[in-house]
Amino acid sequence: MMRILAFPPPAHFNDQVRTPGVRFLARTPHPRPKEWQKHNYWRHVHSDLVRLYRGICAYCASWMPTDTPNAQMRSSIDHFVPRSASPKDAYEWHNFRICRRRMNQNKGEETILDPIKIVNGWFQLDFDTFLIGANQSLNRHEQARIVNTIDRLDVNHGDYVGERSDVVRGYCLDEEGFDIDTVRRLFPFIALEMKRVSFDRNRKAKMRQRFERLIARGVRFS
Repeated sequence: MMRILAFPPPAHFNDQVRTPGVRFLARTPHPRPKEWQKHNYWRHVHSDLVRLYRGICAYCASWMPTDTPNAQMRSSIDHFVPRSASPKDAYEWHNFRICRRRMNQNKGEETILDPIKIVNGWFQLDFDTFLIGANQSLNRHEQARIVNTIDRLDVNHGDYVGERSDVVRGYCLDEEGFDIDTVRRLFPFIALEMKRVSFDRNRKAKMRQRFERLIARGVRFS
C-alpha cells in the first residue's frame, strides 16, 4: 500500500449516485444486504474511479487488468467505512476506494489503514521473498496496524506474490513491457520500493543472475 490522492467526484455523481442514494436511505435507514444490492448506485462511478486512479488498486497499488480470467483480480468499489457501520456514507464519494475484488471481500466489515492517509514507507517490499511487511523502524503500535491491514487484505496471497515476482523478473531480465516507466505506471508501489533500496545499483544484477539460474533449471513462471 502507498499513499494515493483524493480526486473530486465526476459531474454526474450527485444525479446518479448521491441523490438517489439519499432518497433510498430516507425510506430505508438500515438496509438489508439484498436492499443494498438493489440500490447500488455507486456502480455508476465504477468506470470513473478506474479512470481517475488509472486502474491502480487502492490497497495493493498494482494495475487491475479488465480482461483477466481471474475475476478476483478485477476491480470493484469498496466502501472504506462499511455500509453496515455507517449507512449515511454509503453514497458519499469520499468513502469509495477502487480495489481488487478479492481484497474488497477480504476487508469485509473490518477497519484498515486508509491509503489516502498513510505515509509512504510504512509498507515495505522484501525483494527476496516478494512479501510485503511493516517498516521495522516504526513503533510497535504502528507496526501492528500495518500488519493488521496486510493480514486483513491478504496482500501476501500467492496471486499477488507471483505478480510482484513477475514484475521484478521482467524488469531484471529487460523483458519487453517491463521498463522502469511501465513499472512506475502500472506497479507504482514496486517502483517506489525499487527507489527506496536503490534497486538498479544494489539489487538488479544479483537478481538477474538469480532469475537466470531458475530459468536454466527449468523453473516456470506465470
